[in-house]
Amino acid sequence: MERFAWCRVSDGSCRPSWNGGGGSQSRGSYVATSRMLTTPISDPQKLADIFKNTPNSYNMIDALGGAVGRGPATAFPHRGALASIQVELSLQAGEADARRAMGVARDELGKMFGANGYVNYLDPQMPNWASAYYGSSLTRLRDVARKYDPDRVFAFAQGLV
Repeated sequence: MERFAWCRVSDGSCRPSWNGGGGSQSRGSYVATSRMLTTPISDPQKLADIFKNTPNSYNMIDALGGAVGRGPATAFPHRGALASIQVELSLQAGEADARRAMGVARDELGKMFGANGYVNYLDPQMPNWASAYYGSSLTRLRDVARKYDPDRVFAFAQGLV
């Protein structure tokens, strides 16, 4: 939190400013999407151009491999990926414009790296979202969701039930 929110736990500045939190952290409003980096970046300039041409965006590339790649089969289907790429856009220019820019970035990244995405950055317009987020784990995860959430308490548009 100190790194991303530019605050200090030791002085209390990381507390939220809403609901009586007494801190200085305001709520953030953004939209996000992602793609999984499955091959080395063959054209770094093209990737840099996608990021540069996505106004008001914050972009991250989180390395995977290592223990993630060696782990047992779990709900996370992208163990073989080299990294995840996230694109977050602030809503400063309005949500419609942010979603439009996000879609362009998502689709361009998809051309470079494939259709998979990281479920932590749900994108309502993600093409083939079930396969992109859940991959080979989809059937098993849907079975688990039906068993443990038969009343669909945790249902949402891109959920498992």
